[in-house]
Amino acid sequence: MSASKEVRKVVEEFTGGQKMFTSVDVANTVKRTYSWRRNRDVAAELRNLFSTGDSLFDGYDRCVIAVDGGAKNATLYLPCGSDPDDYKERDQRADRPNAKAAPVQSQAPAQQPASPAKARAVASGSIKRVPRSMMTQQTDQSDIADVLATNIVMTKVIKTKERIKIPGEMIRKLGWMPGQPADLSRIKTHKAVAVGVVVSKDYRVSIPRKAVDFGSGPVKVILTSANDIVFDKA
Repeated sequence: MSASKEVRKVVEEFTGGQKMFTSVDVANTVKRTYSWRRNRDVAAELRNLFSTGDSLFDGYDRCVIAVDGGAKNATLYLPCGSDPDDYKERDQRADRPNAKAAPVQSQAPAQQPASPAKARAVASGSIKRVPRSMMTQQTDQSDIADVLATNIVMTKVIKTKERIKIPGEMIRKLGWMPGQPADLSRIKTHKAVAVGVVVSKDYRVSIPRKAVDFGSGPVKVILTSANDIVFDKA
């Protein structure tokens, strides 16, 4: 069975039971039930299914949550209207090669697990519900394993305690124009940002500092190759 079919079967089981899940939940179930698949490949398949509006995700939404004691972020898939705080499996680990897993099908050779990410996670997303129509079919870079240094297009450190003003050069690269409403699905904050944010005359986009974690210190604003604005501690 192909990797995509294995992922579909597991997702169908999860969504049929109205479960919340991350790519680690799906990847571990695939490994234990079918064959060894890299976590990164499973995460990419999930993003593709969701972003293309696959019926498997009807009635489902996604957001970014803190995992591993708050050290990392992960994309959570959840029934619309659910509270992300109800998801409790935040400290689980991806199965390693010595974990119990089903034998690999003869036509699909075993794959080694993905190597650790070359750079620590920088992506984060709002738990604000985003209509699927506002999403593009580009790869969502929220998953930790996929946010590598090669995905970074531009970075800038912002020192502020009140508001973060996303630089105009980043907004221009996104193709947004002054007076246009900002597409908040592309601005990956930790906390929801109220709708109504617009691009200013100087092309900057201003959001509350409290929408992003990392205390009160400087924040690194990052434009990724997926046309997402993400944040990291400076």
